[in-house]
Amino acid sequence: MMRVFICVPAAWMTLGVMCISLGMAQTPVYIEDSPDAEDLAKQAERLVRQQRLTDAAAIYQKIADEFTFKLMQRDGEVYVDALRWMRHKVVADAELLKAYRNLYGDAATQALNEALQPRPDLESLEAVASKYLLCEAGLEATLKVAALFLERAEPMAAGNILDDALGHPDLDTHRATWHQLQAAAGLFGRDMPRLEEHSKALADLNETETLKQLRQWQSSMTVRNENHIVKHLQTPFKVELPQPLGQPLYTLDVMKIDGVPRAINNNRRPAFITKDQQVIPTADGDVLYVNTGTVLRAIDRSSLSDVWTKPFRLPDTDGSTIRPVVTGNKNVRDHYGVLIDGNVLVAVMGRGSLARG
Repeated sequence: MMRVFICVPAAWMTLGVMCISLGMAQTPVYIEDSPDAEDLAKQAERLVRQQRLTDAAAIYQKIADEFTFKLMQRDGEVYVDALRWMRHKVVADAELLKAYRNLYGDAATQALNEALQPRPDLESLEAVASKYLLCEAGLEATLKVAALFLERAEPMAAGNILDDALGHPDLDTHRATWHQLQAAAGLFGRDMPRLEEHSKALADLNETETLKQLRQWQSSMTVRNENHIVKHLQTPFKVELPQPLGQPLYTLDVMKIDGVPRAINNNRRPAFITKDQQVIPTADGDVLYVNTGTVLRAIDRSSLSDVWTKPFRLPDTDGSTIRPVVTGNKNVRDHYGVLIDGNVLVAVMGRGSLARG
């Protein structure tokens, strides 16, 4: 009796510990489902059993439209959003799929045409691809959306929407384009498994030109590790400094101008820049811009040769507006300095007829 009395509590204790530990290991998971969507799903199943396939297809589309992001149970404990659940249900039944495409095919084609006019609209095409993916027009919209995503440098978004089309009944008709877009999404998204998988599929389809284009894109993205670049980085740069310091490395006489521009007032003698006046260049990359007052020059800083020159010419009309520029400020070293504003050069041209000051 004592053995029995001792063993029974031990068994209860063991069971109790097991129940407590199992209870602690379980974490409740809340599913955002919808009883209304479940009721509609049961109604659609009854219609399928009654061979009322067109009515069933309409119910399935209603579930996808009204409960798009509610979770529906599929394959045991797997839950997916209502949109993908609907696609899975319809594609699994060939007769139901045929009824669905007959019901929504024309509407999908019309929606696609409207989304493409007057020019492709991404948001409208996404709506067509989402709602009517099981129709051929929905697949065409999906391919166009993926192409637009690639143009916008969003390769991951392109790959995701292309993945939705896997298993589409019309995919064989557009398989080459689908693989091409998938490979491009993998290339620009740095998704090498995706790139390799769909490049192989393109090779099996004998799409040589597409593969050639992909290789060209890939070669332009590859960072070349050239040995001479490394050697240059390892070798310190050297420059011969002038002696004494502060002397110019080179001089360029930009005052040698052919011809004298017509003065603003022909009765007055045009004034020239004095010999001691400095012309200060404006540097932009490898180009120096110099304004002598009569000629605006773009000079290559390595060869000191003119890239282009723009001589100053007064307009021949009598109604010209002349704005005088006072040049007597001794704090200004160069009254003809060039200003760079984006792609615009601004310079004061011409030589005044008044003496300096």
